[in-house]
Amino acid sequence: MPLSMRILPHRSLVIGSLRGRMTPADLRQSVRSFAEHPDFRPNLNRLVLAHSDVDVSESFLNNLFTIKEDMIEHYFDGAIPNAESTPLYKTAIVTSSTGNEMITRLFQAVLDSDMPSVVALQTFRDIHDALAWLSLSETPLVDLEPELGHFLASA
Repeated sequence: MPLSMRILPHRSLVIGSLRGRMTPADLRQSVRSFAEHPDFRPNLNRLVLAHSDVDVSESFLNNLFTIKEDMIEHYFDGAIPNAESTPLYKTAIVTSSTGNEMITRLFQAVLDSDMPSVVALQTFRDIHDALAWLSLSETPLVDLEPELGHFLASA
């Protein structure tokens, strides 16, 4: 699968790596797999490293609402949580692609249509900016290996 993920419970973080063509089925399966992981908690922040070759264009826009419904079903047991004024979790996507930035903005709008303030998504060009936004500036980069090394090598 073009998506890999690893949960770092001591950092309350999931680090993920996206490579190659991602189909809607890949994305939906990743939501289910993630929710079934023994260390999964709905409030884990996410750091997604989108490699330069990632392609999520294949009918992705037609499936944004389906992916959101999968998130609600698998992450929150079918009920939208009340996050009040702060997000339950943040997802920082590090990418060099303007297309990925646009898709992220669209997906944030879809999430906000039913779940305002539950999930915060933002794209970054720089890993350090992403870590700062996640309040993880002091995280030793070695904690993000091997994903970070592969990502930097492919940039």
